[in-house]
Amino acid sequence: MIFGLPDDFAIECYRQDLPADYGHDVSAVKREWVFGRMCVWCGGQRLGDVDDINMLDVTEACFETLADRIGELTDPAVDGLGDSAAFDLLDNAIYGNDGRTDEQVHGDYMRFEKFKFLIDEGEQFDHLKAYLLNTGNGLRLLYRREGETVGSAKVTEAGIRQAVDGFLAWMRHERKLNQQEKASNDGPRTDHGQ
Repeated sequence: MIFGLPDDFAIECYRQDLPADYGHDVSAVKREWVFGRMCVWCGGQRLGDVDDINMLDVTEACFETLADRIGELTDPAVDGLGDSAAFDLLDNAIYGNDGRTDEQVHGDYMRFEKFKFLIDEGEQFDHLKAYLLNTGNGLRLLYRREGETVGSAKVTEAGIRQAVDGFLAWMRHERKLNQQEKASNDGPRTDHGQ
């Protein structure tokens, strides 16, 4: 399923149960958790590994707060910078080991972590760093895939809201189906949310 418009902003996701050879006791997995595959589309660029099966609840948490944060995604230190310079400033402020004191590191993290997008929000995004900035007339997504240079995409607030609303509604629906399945004990689902 694709929620939103890939040329603007979209969330692509598919329900998929864990395979038997997952490496963990699949029977111990909580049935209310939603597993599947997903990626995000920004300005026609796919971010994330849509073939990697993960617990989508982890990424859901990122999107639950995104709409409320859009107005806060600005800071004079990055607002006027080009893509690479803004990415580097944010990345160094949050993750850099550059001789700052512990207090400075903490202060920079508290100031700039609001820009983080999809970082530590699911294994499908493990080889990606991304930051979302509000430009005043839209949003700018800065990203770097592992081993690549910084890329950027312009996305709209309306596009983000449409995709996020669709994804969150889908997650609620899938979780409800999981709970009904658990209550009825009728065995595994076969529709896989499609």
